[in-house]
Amino acid sequence: MKPKKSLSNKILKITALILTAVIIFFATALIISNNCLKTSDYTVDLKEISEGNIKLVLLADLHGKSFGKNNSLLIKKISQQKPDIICMCGDFADASDDSFNEASLTDLISELSKTAPVYFSLGNHDISYLKTHEDFIENLTSSGCTVLENNYTDIRINGVKIRIGGMFSYAFGYDKNSDGTENQAFSFLKDFTDTNLPAILLCHRPDSFIYGNARELWEIDLILSGHTHGGLWRLPFIGGVFAPEQGFNPQYDYGKFEFDKFTMIITSGFDGYKNIPRMFNTPEIAVINLK
Repeated sequence: MKPKKSLSNKILKITALILTAVIIFFATALIISNNCLKTSDYTVDLKEISEGNIKLVLLADLHGKSFGKNNSLLIKKISQQKPDIICMCGDFADASDDSFNEASLTDLISELSKTAPVYFSLGNHDISYLKTHEDFIENLTSSGCTVLENNYTDIRINGVKIRIGGMFSYAFGYDKNSDGTENQAFSFLKDFTDTNLPAILLCHRPDSFIYGNARELWEIDLILSGHTHGGLWRLPFIGGVFAPEQGFNPQYDYGKFEFDKFTMIITSGFDGYKNIPRMFNTPEIAVINLK
């Protein structure tokens, strides 16, 4: 009987060790996926850029989260990239969290603006927050950024002139609303795309252009998006598990996508989705080299 008991004890010990290793592995992955920062590098060829490269940093979906005290780790990591322009592509407020501190966001923008010009477009949380905080956009602007919502500006960077704009609405290809009034998104995009300059659009939700006939209608050089949280959980050979609007097994959740009329880059952003944490999905600073 003793050998059998000894064998059972060994099996229990091995099982306990395996379970402990699994728990440590997933706990470590959970910590990294929600508290560490990574940079991802992309290269996009844009027309008319011949005098030099432009380095753009894309950020999204912070949801009031902080990396280090007063976002010191995030600010340092972005500064190390030495960007020419910083694009904040929506959902930096958190309308679902009463503890969201707007000052933490305006302080972040103020610090980032010391590194490079900052352009801010609205996400769904920002728009919800705006409904009860009417001075939100004014406060963002006062902190040192340019807010882009159905508007654009032509800027010069490293000797190159580009057009940069922002919108949140769905970009469906109709020009009238159901009541006969002019569709604001259509009017904006018609004006925005009427240029020979390289055109970059901040649009929080990638599905605003991917679905419907929008991606067959609008010629835009580069669209920058977030919203998907990188698929929330990223699994080997599968990719993202879930993305808002797209649901489970999303097709357009993270990375660089080439369409006939535009290139789109979707950043995985920084925060989880509602109360669900990220897994195997390290918060991302997307670094885009335009040339």
